[in-house]
Amino acid sequence: MRSLISNIRFPLCVLIVFMHCNPPVFCESIVRLGTYREFNLFHGFLYESLFRLCVPIFFIISGYLFFINIDQFTKGVYCEKLHRRLHSLLIPYLVWNGVVFLLYYLGSMTIAPMPSGKAATSFSFSDFIWSFWNIGHVYGDDSFTGLVLDIPLWYVRDLMVISLLSPLLYLLLTKTKGFILLVFAVLWAGELIPDFYAPSDQALFFFSLGAYAGIRKFVIPVEWGDKRCYLFLLIYLLLAVPILYFRFFRSFEVFWVWIKHVNDLFGIATILLLALRLTQKKESWLPSTISGSSFFLYAFFSMPLLLLQKLIVPLFESYGSKGMLACFLICPTMVIALGLICYWCLKRVAPAWLSRLFTGGR
Repeated sequence: MRSLISNIRFPLCVLIVFMHCNPPVFCESIVRLGTYREFNLFHGFLYESLFRLCVPIFFIISGYLFFINIDQFTKGVYCEKLHRRLHSLLIPYLVWNGVVFLLYYLGSMTIAPMPSGKAATSFSFSDFIWSFWNIGHVYGDDSFTGLVLDIPLWYVRDLMVISLLSPLLYLLLTKTKGFILLVFAVLWAGELIPDFYAPSDQALFFFSLGAYAGIRKFVIPVEWGDKRCYLFLLIYLLLAVPILYFRFFRSFEVFWVWIKHVNDLFGIATILLLALRLTQKKESWLPSTISGSSFFLYAFFSMPLLLLQKLIVPLFESYGSKGMLACFLICPTMVIALGLICYWCLKRVAPAWLSRLFTGGR
């Protein structure tokens, strides 16, 4: 299982970088967004069928690793877990968001108001604190609800909150013999949890799913790495076709929302089983330097990707959907390469204490 987890982290992170690349948003003329219909359908298809599955898998992995080595969840174990996450999650979370705020602040002074919703130079102390928890509260914009300054790190925020609640979660999972997962699944599939920002219904369900697997010391059986992964893939695709059709070309009613969420489970199982099959063929896919960079890349990519799209997209705007596709391939690839270079320099050149601040000791 650990080889599988080690192998899958970096590819998932790469997919998340591509997920956040949406070139038409950065076109100089918003009126011309309609000319990129083909690209928007392409990007929407990837998001709905593949990209949106990545973060749930990360939550499953986090829940599994949190509990896999625990035989009895004592107060001492809980304190040890929180102490580790102080260094691996909280400190990097504060550092990365602080760096992004500083960049926004400098950008607001020298280039233009950044972020556009409210210039960082206009933040009150209260705005500054809120921006580390929910920038939607600062901007008064629903599209930013639940996000933080370094946008992808909402995942880390949710992970920290659910780690604090881990004794209650452990009690619920063990006392109900896992049946509480059905409740969490309904809350997630029906999108029934109000916006508390953390933990989200997604974090609660998938972290708990991984946690229960860890508590039960579940290991994917070797024989599951055979061709049955293609059966899961077939089921997923057969359900995905009508779901995506109604999502993009017809009315996407509540019924399809439920079916879509259920089908996501088949997609997640498919990715994990395909990864298991590949891991059985080759135990390690990537050099340790690359696979170990996943957290750094995840925290790093948001600002560089934003800046690159602002610079590159106007150059390709006149080429329509083909130009947007070129930007979609170029910008994330450049950011990933830059992230790997920065990670290598941080680990090899920078002082160890500085490396720990940005990587959490990974």
